Amino acid sequence: MKHHRGLNSKKLKRGNLIVSEKRKFIYIRLGKVAGTSIHTHVLKKEVPDLIFTPEKEWVKTFKREDYFVFTFVRNPWDRMVSIWNYHSGGAHLPTFKKFIRSDFKYNSHSGKPKIGIYNHTLQMVDHFFIEPDYVGRFENLKDDWKHVGRKIGVSQELEHHNETPYKGKIKQHYTTYYDVEDVETIRKLFKDDIETFNYKFGEN
Repeated sequence: MKHHRGLNSKKLKRGNLIVSEKRKFIYIRLGKVAGTSIHTHVLKKEVPDLIFTPEKEWVKTFKREDYFVFTFVRNPWDRMVSIWNYHSGGAHLPTFKKFIRSDFKYNSHSGKPKIGIYNHTLQMVDHFFIEPDYVGRFENLKDDWKHVGRKIGVSQELEHHNETPYKGKIKQHYTTYYDVEDVETIRKLFKDDIETFNYKFGEN
């Protein structure tokens, strides 16, 4: 895992870090990894002092050793399918095969470049401007959240909200979207994530 000893305020993206000063935790929120469930349906209800993306002044006074830092990650092959379906289920995007070979800057409504999708498709480790103390797994969401909840004093169990819609279709396992060539495309694009978190195609 990449090591980041401090925070670079110029690199902070809106919504990437969620902070509680009172409970001394930092949540690194990643796109399509249960972020809505964690932030909106649990933290907002139980932690009243949340800071949604710290300002530069906070960064200047930040002391890493004072905080419990956590995040959740997801199998990149599964996550990419979720991202593609989330952005209009492909209605205004190219086919899945073309999408994973693109620069990920399509606008889900107009088909023109949009930075939102691009940010969704960065490698997860590229968002770690500070190294997490704990990395939970989307594939083990409820149990891993229990560990986090105990650490930060949150009692509410985690349910998966904002699950990606599949445009009236029966949800299929992510492996059905891939052929051999596609599998290797994602392996190259998300090499650091796959190696860091030991993900394998078809195992989750």
